[in-house]
Amino acid sequence: MSPQANKPVEGTRIVLIALGLALLAVLLNFMWIQRIRNQNEATTMTIYLLTRDVKRGEVIVATDFEARPVPKTTETQTTFENMHATTKKATIDNYIGTHWGRSASQGWLVTDDLFREPVTLGTLPPPALDKAHIAIPVTDVKGPGDLRQGDFVRLRAPFRTAAGGVEMLNVIEKVKIVQLGPTWTSEESGRVSAQTPAYRSATLEIYLSDVPVLDAICKGMAGEFEMARINPEVKGSMEITKEAQDALRHLPAPPPRPAGRSGGGAAPPPSDAPSPD
Repeated sequence: MSPQANKPVEGTRIVLIALGLALLAVLLNFMWIQRIRNQNEATTMTIYLLTRDVKRGEVIVATDFEARPVPKTTETQTTFENMHATTKKATIDNYIGTHWGRSASQGWLVTDDLFREPVTLGTLPPPALDKAHIAIPVTDVKGPGDLRQGDFVRLRAPFRTAAGGVEMLNVIEKVKIVQLGPTWTSEESGRVSAQTPAYRSATLEIYLSDVPVLDAICKGMAGEFEMARINPEVKGSMEITKEAQDALRHLPAPPPRPAGRSGGGAAPPPSDAPSPD
């Protein structure tokens, strides 16, 4: 074979060797970076500082935060935990697009309470003309402690079925909590406080036209509301869902009350009435 015929083969071999060396270099570089990262994670922790002055009610954007690594020791970790410092990027990302609950100055440590509205006894600002604020009862179990004013939730409720069972249906795909209230009790609780559970109220912002429907659902559902916190960027309608409206229209009649209880059953005959033969 002529020397000229060997040139393409030699050229291909050189290219393959070069590619192999480049790939090896990339792999070694990745392993080195990963090793350094693991060492940093073991010896440092990340806190976040504000890059600007923020005001309560302003929209939270990604540029409001600056990550800052600090030495990780038992003392520093405990200190930042006691200060409720936000140390996870996932937590930061979850709040982007919501609103600041408190005002703070540039350079301040980002803590969990900056995302919460301060507890006040004052009245809420009025809703828009086409919206309304409505309070619904939520049990402590169904309304976990991580829910906060300003969060967006998916609202669900249990409905009775014709077969006698209960099914959970979405009532609103995405709704904003404008206030979380303290213990709330129904009108009956004064008479049967030992049997009526205490509730926490959640004030939601819904369309004005949906108020009667939600009120009817409150009276006809077979249990308590469930609120699942969702990311504010999740797409969803604030209207009462069709499935909830259909279930409300086809609610089966409630079971009759047992005889002899107050408010139900046949009344006992008068004491002077003749006894049946």
